Amino acid sequence: MPPSPLPSSGLIARQCYDFEDQKRRRRAMLCRSLEEILMSDTDFTLRDMATAEDYAVLFQVQMVLMFEWVEKLPEFCLLLDPLDKVVQSVHVIDIGINRLNHVLQTKLLRAFALRYLLLDNVFHTMELGYEDRIVLVNNNYMKPFEAPPLPQNDLTDEKRVELMMYGAEAQAMLDDLVIPMKRMALKVGEMMTLRMIMFWNPGNVGLTPSGIEIARTVGFNNAVKELHHYFEGEGVTDVEHRIGNLLLLLPAFTVSSVSPLPFFLYELLLIFLRIFILQKHVRYLYELVKLIPSFGKMNEWDSFMDVLLNGL
Repeated sequence: MPPSPLPSSGLIARQCYDFEDQKRRRRAMLCRSLEEILMSDTDFTLRDMATAEDYAVLFQVQMVLMFEWVEKLPEFCLLLDPLDKVVQSVHVIDIGINRLNHVLQTKLLRAFALRYLLLDNVFHTMELGYEDRIVLVNNNYMKPFEAPPLPQNDLTDEKRVELMMYGAEAQAMLDDLVIPMKRMALKVGEMMTLRMIMFWNPGNVGLTPSGIEIARTVGFNNAVKELHHYFEGEGVTDVEHRIGNLLLLLPAFTVSSVSPLPFFLYELLLIFLRIFILQKHVRYLYELVKLIPSFGKMNEWDSFMDVLLNGL
């Protein structure tokens, strides 16, 4: 466990500390026996070839951890709606604000759920050092074009899921995300920045104007500011280079075409172009999990999140 961050530490430094704790809890929650929990090397030991059921199990664990992470974002509690003024005029301020907050926050959480799963899986793969397979956070893995044999009586949707899991998309995920992450030795703090940027750029999910304003300005700007603070604490000097490569290395012609821009525009363009690439893989994941009947159902003790994430 790394040393506790100083009180003056920035948000990303605190998130890095929390991430180490969450990884230990995640491992324990995903272990299948007491023996596995007690083993010290389970973080690095591959298990079996992944199946569709792995996504259902990961969802149950990862959504709890995602919710804990999001709750610690300072801006998450700022999502108020202009209708608050109307609410105040009818003297139900607390109830109305809580209700409106809940609606906006729920939209962001639903939009972020699959992105969170994707980012954690590819970052975990990078941390383990693999370039030829995707390793899920439970250490089951998918090697492109090497699918496990399917039973003859397998259901059609299950066949489609496994073909998708082990097909060209798995290789594209390695090429677009894992290998560039590994080449640049992506830091945990940069991973946390990716999380924040993805969270605050949910796409068209029906946010109100005030919600969009908070997401685009307060949330996004704070992520970039906190990244600079994190780099200072880590002693990183090639900040412009790191940010230029943070979202996993755009093609050379794109980088050269934007390099004359002011640095803050360079940052924004790189970020949004890379988010577009990430979104391609999120859409693939969405199409995959739609075919898994058990996906999206929380454990009984976390059933409150079924309502929260209903409609994913």
